[in-house]
Amino acid sequence: SCVAAYNAYHMSIELPEVGFIAMDARHCAGTEMAELMAYGASVGSKKAISKNGAKGFIGCATDATAHYFGMSHGMGTMPHALIGYAGSTARAAQLFHKTFPKRDLTVLVDYYGNEIDDAISAANAFPELAKSGQLGVRIDTHGGRFVQGLDTQESYAVLDRNVPDAIRGYRTEQELKHLMGTGVSAAAIWHMHEQLNKAGFNNVKIVASSGFSPDKCRVFSLAKAPVDVIGTGSYLPSNWSDTYATADIISYNGVFMVSAPLLTVGVPVNLPETNADSLPDDNEPLTVTINSKGEIFVQNTAVTYDGLVPKLLAISKNRTDTRIYVRGDKNLNYGRVI
Repeated sequence: SCVAAYNAYHMSIELPEVGFIAMDARHCAGTEMAELMAYGASVGSKKAISKNGAKGFIGCATDATAHYFGMSHGMGTMPHALIGYAGSTARAAQLFHKTFPKRDLTVLVDYYGNEIDDAISAANAFPELAKSGQLGVRIDTHGGRFVQGLDTQESYAVLDRNVPDAIRGYRTEQELKHLMGTGVSAAAIWHMHEQLNKAGFNNVKIVASSGFSPDKCRVFSLAKAPVDVIGTGSYLPSNWSDTYATADIISYNGVFMVSAPLLTVGVPVNLPETNADSLPDDNEPLTVTINSKGEIFVQNTAVTYDGLVPKLLAISKNRTDTRIYVRGDKNLNYGRVI
């Protein structure tokens, strides 16, 4: 959940004008993991919203976790299966809109490999929705082919017309793939944008999905890709080792605190072994110690649990930048120390 929050935050920061939909359900091994990932995405998103004014994550694909994003229900687009069932993209769009008439309509346009043609056909079929901005087209093209009308040369030309700086200078192989490669590249988004505008559908939203990790979002930011919404499950940790994290309380009632078993004061306490060097400080540090009996000391003076914070505030003269070192006997439960 911590890694999901971190990734969601950076994706939102990289593309502050883009709304994200958490489409993590199919990547999650059960409902418990889905809850954790949705919660993480919501926390990272809220941080990006408050810090940078980003749109952040505007919803998720399932009703079960929609409450984390302030929604009563999930949101998203028609699935590929609906198009296969209906027999055409146009018919699937009609069925979807008939079932959910009060919701904005987002048409999935990559099923038959005719992204541009199907996008323009959808706009022609729903002119009022297209005009009012309630129609979107979603590109989810897999990495095995280019979006309709593109190849390597044309992808380069699209970017050169719209964002020439994005293709100047050194780019890694992965960055080049995100910029102008197969699948949902920045060039693919610019190409869809150009073709919709050419057909007179300037208000149709562009929704993108397929492998939108923090790195891909950074490249899309570099290319100023005109995407309105991104559906992603790629904010989830990609490797098990990425999920390792620790966290300590750093502030309590405005007093900054650090856990560090590196100091020596008069209260005897059996600290865990460490090879770390002592922290340099010209002044005597303010130290809180918990001995093996659970007794609490500030410096060498015993205090009660309820009296700890008032004592610290009094000694620090309410300064919120005061450093406080916590020493806990190694035989204590770590949760008791924190």
